[in-house]
Amino acid sequence: MKEVVCRRGARRAPALVGVWLLALALVPAGAAVPPLGPPERAAAELALTYLAEGPEGWLDRLAAGSPLAKLTPAEARAEIELAAGPAQGAVWQLATRLEGEGPDVAFHLQHPSGVDDLLVLHLREEKGSFRLHSLSSWADTLERGAGAEAGGTTPVKSDRPTRPALHPAAQWAARLGLGLALASALGAAASFRRPRRALGLVAVGTLAATGAVAALLGLFGGGAGAEPEILAAGRPPAGDERATLVALKRALAQSADPVDLERQAAVLAPGGRGAALARRWRAQSLVQAGKGTVAGDLLAAEGANQTSLLEEVLRGRLALLSGRAVDGTLAWERALDLTAETDLLALEATQSLLLLGFEDRARKILDGIVARGSREAWAYYLLARWQAVDGDAERGLELLETAWELDPLEREILVGDPIYVHLLREGNALALASLGSPVEPALEVPGRGTAPLALPAGFEARLAGRRLVLAKGQAELSLPAAHALAPAATVLESAAVRRRRQEERALADLPALARAGRSSGGVAQPVLRERIELAAMALGRHQRWGEILDLTEGFATHPAQLPEGAVHLRAEALRRNGRTEEATRFLIELARHHVNHQRKNPDVLAQLSRLLLEVDEYDLAAKVMQRAESLSPEPPLYSEIPRIQMEKLLATSFHTVASRHFRLRFPEGTEVPYVGRLLEVLEAELIRLQGWIPYRPKRPIEVHLFPFRDFMRLYSGGGLAIGLFDGKVRMPFADVPSFHPEIVSIFSHEMAHALIAGATEDRAPSWFHEGLAQHVEPVQEVANPVPDYEGRGTRIAFPLLEPILVRRSDAGLVLAVYDQSAWSLHFIEKRWGRGGIHRLLAAFQRGLDTEGALREALGTTPAAFDEAFRAWCRTPEGAIWEAPVVRYD
Repeated sequence: MKEVVCRRGARRAPALVGVWLLALALVPAGAAVPPLGPPERAAAELALTYLAEGPEGWLDRLAAGSPLAKLTPAEARAEIELAAGPAQGAVWQLATRLEGEGPDVAFHLQHPSGVDDLLVLHLREEKGSFRLHSLSSWADTLERGAGAEAGGTTPVKSDRPTRPALHPAAQWAARLGLGLALASALGAAASFRRPRRALGLVAVGTLAATGAVAALLGLFGGGAGAEPEILAAGRPPAGDERATLVALKRALAQSADPVDLERQAAVLAPGGRGAALARRWRAQSLVQAGKGTVAGDLLAAEGANQTSLLEEVLRGRLALLSGRAVDGTLAWERALDLTAETDLLALEATQSLLLLGFEDRARKILDGIVARGSREAWAYYLLARWQAVDGDAERGLELLETAWELDPLEREILVGDPIYVHLLREGNALALASLGSPVEPALEVPGRGTAPLALPAGFEARLAGRRLVLAKGQAELSLPAAHALAPAATVLESAAVRRRRQEERALADLPALARAGRSSGGVAQPVLRERIELAAMALGRHQRWGEILDLTEGFATHPAQLPEGAVHLRAEALRRNGRTEEATRFLIELARHHVNHQRKNPDVLAQLSRLLLEVDEYDLAAKVMQRAESLSPEPPLYSEIPRIQMEKLLATSFHTVASRHFRLRFPEGTEVPYVGRLLEVLEAELIRLQGWIPYRPKRPIEVHLFPFRDFMRLYSGGGLAIGLFDGKVRMPFADVPSFHPEIVSIFSHEMAHALIAGATEDRAPSWFHEGLAQHVEPVQEVANPVPDYEGRGTRIAFPLLEPILVRRSDAGLVLAVYDQSAWSLHFIEKRWGRGGIHRLLAAFQRGLDTEGALREALGTTPAAFDEAFRAWCRTPEGAIWEAPVVRYD
């Protein structure tokens, strides 16, 4: 027999006050996140036992009076597995219960097939320890009514006022009101396109919103009618039915094949508990397979007087799959109202509401999660971003530091994010990122291992921040804020090591993930979304573009639902595979979603605008960039909107001349003799540069000349650049007809970018691009600035050069990286000669990342390279770089 814990009726149980107070004393000063209490520790021990031994391990941990103890051992094992699923390959994650008191502990479960579950352990305190009384999962039946089924346990009662159900007419009013309110939001977002229509939508939406608020107050906290009660699941099934259900649960966990589940479920008697469970599991597998219509029909077949938490979650996921924003919002509200709310379930609701365009509602849920003590770092990271956009940098930094302590991000993500870097600079906290360390540091937190768990044989323990992961093979138990429980042999794991392990696991599952991606099932399933994003980013590191397209195919018609880390990868993969028109449509649809739904992520919007510019969508790129710049927590050094407008003008108004390897475009008024001589100089420089970059262009290199003032105003980044390569060489010398060595050096620099891109099929990393382009400039003598950075404590370790250059998150960091990239190439030529540069080019052309290229071409690692480079910079040889000046004047 099972119980389902009710948000309105959590039972009270005596706490082990002394142990609890001791645990509280171990919390680092200033931390707002509670440590695990005695019931959660007991539940963690039970979870470990289950992953090690399966259902058998719980039989001797049952509380007196447990309904499971009244069954035969075989029946009890089957009942346990029906709730918890098979142990093989399962990942259990402890959730924070945000409401109610008592010793009920929730876990979010992930199975190898990608399906997930919410499992609640109902514990009882006996003689100073907690034992298992009963179990419930989110597939269990929740009946609407006052009486339990015959043989069922007593309904859970609550001391809190009940919230009556809304009259059906009011439900339709709520749905209509929400829909018109959403139309109002869309109208406001569209006001820059159709002002008069937008004003009409806003007016209607404002009136509708008033009605929606009144209706929703009834739906979510008032009104009249009977309160839905959460009851037990009823009598256990007969032995044959139970065996069939166990087989179904195993099939769901291992393959989630809807056809196989339907075949196995055909023997179950209709109308009973077994048929209801089978129907819900089949619906779950259909949602994952992207068959939303069939899944919706199954869910609609549920009786009017009963439901389950899983059904409401699936309705929310189906709404996400089809883009039905109002239905999704209502489904998630019902789901959160059906259970003792957990942060993991609320976080999924937050993510879904964001994707559906209800950012304000998502923000309220997230505020509540954090205020009530969630232990999930993701909540704090996301809320920190919103606080920064809102202008509260102090609160944003506080949240960021809490998130970092709970579960540190990989440094390249932290320093590559403009909002996080802004918060760190505002709070003088850049030291958090350990910029000078060539190896990702493992975060040490106070109180580690003060109350260690005993590990079953074969398990290993890893700790990242305050998150403890206990693993055996593919099975894992993840415990947030559990550093005090770390065993003595726990390995401190850096975020980079953990991410690489997660990516390797995702790549191992690539065939299954690709099937999910092609079917669009990954759109709605959070476990699959995360795995797809990890796999896409791992593939992107190795430039496996065809596999990225295969993996993300199901998102082609749902671009807004593609994980943010994979958006630019799909667009780039489409472009590299010659599907430019498709890439354009994909980006246009994504841009419209972001603008229409008023998404508040300036970094993503800015990247999206640049991608749109690459496919010549000038007007939409300008609108998206305008939105990005208006949301940035710091005003940009320069606006990119005039540059986008200039790009549009360039497409039609410049003159063109050509030589063997160059096509030169220039504005009216440029001196014709200067243009002819410039082509000769470019051809001569091409020959010189081939000493470092042995590549002959297969098509003419585009060179665009601008009037000096226009370029400096639109392209220089506030004076940070006097040349630009973005597939085309752009220079500010249309009205400066000079061949002084300093000007020729700028041409050489940008031409080097074009040659590197051609030689490596555009696969070379940014640090190598910028380093080699500076390295080949024909300059006389340059002093090494790296020792000065070292002395000030602002040197950036070699492995962090790439993410800072790619994301350009902070102007000061970017300038430092430019210097260190140049001197890294000076060092390579001194230590390995030009042959070392040639070998790196060849390695990048074959698709190797920086680490692989350094190993193959130079026989070193990023960390060893960083150490050798630092030492060389302190020598006389590394103090000055001299290059012969080539004169064309």
